Amino acid sequence: MSTQTLTNPMQAIPQILQLLEQGEVVIIPTATTYAFVCDGENANAVARIHQLKRWSSPNPLAVFSTRDRLSSLAHINADADLLLQQFPAPLTLILPKTDKAPAPVTAGYPSLLVCCPDEFVQKLVESTSLILAGGSASLSTDLKATNARSAMQLFEGEVPLIIDGGPSKYGRGGTMVDCTLDRPTILKYGPISFDDLRPLLPNIELPSHMRK
Repeated sequence: MSTQTLTNPMQAIPQILQLLEQGEVVIIPTATTYAFVCDGENANAVARIHQLKRWSSPNPLAVFSTRDRLSSLAHINADADLLLQQFPAPLTLILPKTDKAPAPVTAGYPSLLVCCPDEFVQKLVESTSLILAGGSASLSTDLKATNARSAMQLFEGEVPLIIDGGPSKYGRGGTMVDCTLDRPTILKYGPISFDDLRPLLPNIELPSHMRK
């Protein structure tokens, strides 16, 4: 497979969506890291991301979504809704899934990972009726693509298209917040800190092992 690169993400949206509709996996730039994206309802495309990431067992992918598009896929309480109103932002939320959440994406888990890290991803979501799913373009924690060059080094010849949007703004995954618990709880540090979120959600929790 030959890999094409395009350098204007917004202008590339029609070509990205055409490939996703054909069951392909594309690498796109996001504010956190470069990411694989596919049609989340296409089990073969989801399986392809597992292959690209060299996963040996099923793992959940994230759904790229906006607050307005999410109501049929996840149960949203008041705390989660406040966080969703911050999208686009470098946040990944864990929400209780509904029966309409794509089974290949959730991989048997009762929850759904949701993110929308920047305006480009938001525009991509708003430009299609597909449920977009994906994950970081990475082989391990240490081998994450944060620019188009590293994406090409890792995955040239394995995907049909890589969108070059320049270096990722943050170069790491979003702050992960579990909204399936009684109190929203930060599970992984990212660009948005505990102190950033406390004014918005005074009841947000930080597990004891993550406290200084």
